Amino acid sequence: MNKIYLIMDVISSLHGGLRKLTFTRKDLNNRTTILRRELLGVDMSTTIEYFQQIQAKNPSFFYVVQVDDNNTVKNLFWVDGKSRIAYQHFGDVITFDTTYMTNKYSMPFAPIIGVSHQSILFGCALIRDEKVKSFIWVFRTWLEAIFDLHPISILTDQDPAMKEAIKIVFPNITHHFCQWHIMKKVRYHLGVLYNEKDVKEGFAKELKSCINQSLTVEEFETR
Repeated sequence: MNKIYLIMDVISSLHGGLRKLTFTRKDLNNRTTILRRELLGVDMSTTIEYFQQIQAKNPSFFYVVQVDDNNTVKNLFWVDGKSRIAYQHFGDVITFDTTYMTNKYSMPFAPIIGVSHQSILFGCALIRDEKVKSFIWVFRTWLEAIFDLHPISILTDQDPAMKEAIKIVFPNITHHFCQWHIMKKVRYHLGVLYNEKDVKEGFAKELKSCINQSLTVEEFETR
């Protein structure tokens, strides 16, 4: 159930019904939107002050804030000094994902991750939306942080806006779609095969073999 409807149901039950209330669902929705924006402004100010403190102690800490015409934070990017150094050694292949929209402002969290013997954060961003312009801003800001050293390969999901931004900012990069995201869609697109008990086990095994053990495009297509 929508949170506004749930709140209205609780309040109306305490006051004898909706007709006894002096405000509507729209009024409540507008008020919560205003409060959320005010809280976001306070939280962002606190965050930026914290970043300034870190940078004062460690000048290699890098952050950039993009604001809109109303001087409201639109996008935020940051990366620490150790990650900037690590990228020079382990930055050939990176992953970029925005599936972590779990904060209370519903702002996509966009980490840039690499791997040595463990996962390394090469940069983090909070963005207002998942449009081409936002992704371009993140990638260009990140390049500024890592001394314009372009990665060789990038793994992402199949987001069209992300794909377009990568073309613009990284014209020479090899762009791969993440297998995990693809396999999540397999059950939807190939649901009949996965749901039939007599073919499920054999089909799933052959599909994984086709994906993981094919060494060439031709071999993959043949399988």
